[in-house]
Amino acid sequence: MQRSVNRYIAKQLPHPLATLLTAPPEALGRRNRLSNGFFYVAAACLGSGASIVCALLACWAVISAVLGRFPLALRREELPIVVTTTAFALVTIGAVLAQPGGADASRLILPMVIYFAPIFLVPRMRLSRLRHTLRPALFGAAIGGTLLLPIIGIEYALWTDRVQGFSGNPGPLSITALLTCGLSLLGLSRSRSRAYNVLAILGAAGASTAVLLSGMRGAWPALPLVLLAGLAIRKSDIAALWRRASRRRRIAAASLCILLACGIVAVVAPAMDARVDAFWSDLARMTTLPEDATSLNQRKAIYVASVEAFLERPLFGYGPQNIWQAITPYLDEQTFPGYRYSHLHDIGLTVGVGSGLLGLLSLLAMIVAPLWTAWRARHGVEGRLRLGFAVILVTSFLLPGLTNIMLYHDILDAVWIYSLSLIAASVTAPVHAEESEAEQR
Repeated sequence: MQRSVNRYIAKQLPHPLATLLTAPPEALGRRNRLSNGFFYVAAACLGSGASIVCALLACWAVISAVLGRFPLALRREELPIVVTTTAFALVTIGAVLAQPGGADASRLILPMVIYFAPIFLVPRMRLSRLRHTLRPALFGAAIGGTLLLPIIGIEYALWTDRVQGFSGNPGPLSITALLTCGLSLLGLSRSRSRAYNVLAILGAAGASTAVLLSGMRGAWPALPLVLLAGLAIRKSDIAALWRRASRRRRIAAASLCILLACGIVAVVAPAMDARVDAFWSDLARMTTLPEDATSLNQRKAIYVASVEAFLERPLFGYGPQNIWQAITPYLDEQTFPGYRYSHLHDIGLTVGVGSGLLGLLSLLAMIVAPLWTAWRARHGVEGRLRLGFAVILVTSFLLPGLTNIMLYHDILDAVWIYSLSLIAASVTAPVHAEESEAEQR
């Protein structure tokens, strides 16, 4: 049957397109290496380009599945991630449809379609060898972080003291930069060339600079944790690289790291000082002028109002389209003159007010799923690498999300979903003998 379909396609379409549509699974697996690498370049420095890439890859996976290029079947190890992302989407869509405010329904439901993508992305990604899943992603992150450095450098020098790159907002940039930083460090390896390892260091440096210059104070505490996670996973490789290097190369490597650190500090110190001063000023005014419309006063008021609204309707929420209307009765109009936010500056409150306890449970399950999946497979080939990937992913999204945005944004949704799919696929991707031997070494 499949051969007949392939022959029909070959006759009806131009040769290049027919070749693309009838490629065997082995060819699809090799192409995944390019997709995985390029996606994390886009995630680091192309803003909504990452959303477009993820959408195209998901659509192509659907087309390939329909044409029978690969079997659309999920394995037991992949189910925690696929089931939880699907459940989160269904709960959110159900909350939208169950509440008034239908005029905004399509605007909120359409972006949730990306949460169904793992159903198709995971089987497609699984066609690759294991070495074509996580490793190209780390390489892409290193390239993206390195490219991010001149992008934000020019922006910071010419236009603004809070960079946003091509993301359109400092919030999404800070999260994708955190992820890029950690993944770049995970790329450090004794089996890689010096040029690759230098690129990984530069990628981490560029992404770290972007996090700090974004001015997102909620993302700053996550940066040392992400750096620590990446270095901890790669500590044996770093130690091996250090031992086998000559004295001259050790001095050069140490000098490069010191120069990068000093350069980053010199660049970001003025912007960070201004943000820290603003924080202390807002904190002082929060106690002396509680009705003043400062950032901290507004955030405190939003949190208090959100908790009160949630307790009023805890089971099913008010619908994601109604979260601001839901907390408005508990807000002081003088503190929020004509304001309206699309999120409540905390992912738990945003989901809880919008979708109730069902939404919170589905969110918690989706956050735990990559950690659980990676932990269960930690003793397999590249198990530590996968676990580090999962820890960095969750840290990069969750900690900033406690005081700002985490999901419900096209860039962040795309990066989150693609990364979850990659973690799931890397567990079940075929392992070849040379990969197993390299892991043992």
